[in-house]
Amino acid sequence: MTKGNIPSIKKEIPFAVIIGFRLKVVRYHKGMKLAEAAKCIGIAPRTLKRIEEGEVNWRFTTVAIISKYYNYSLKDLFAEEKDK
Repeated sequence: MTKGNIPSIKKEIPFAVIIGFRLKVVRYHKGMKLAEAAKCIGIAPRTLKRIEEGEVNWRFTTVAIISKYYNYSLKDLFAEEKDK
């Protein structure tokens, strides 16, 4: 294979996936199970799972409610990662 035929591994990660992953990490660090968090937030566990997996185009208000429940700032949630 020539260099031109090798597919690039580096791809743009969808924004919904990044935010969902961050929410999942915060929930994990709070020691909460998905079903417990979803019940307290007032959404279906499946909905929270889909948000965390980046499978849905979530509404900002929903993410703001989740972030507030986790006591995690939206500024930190939406912050861009610095290149290392």
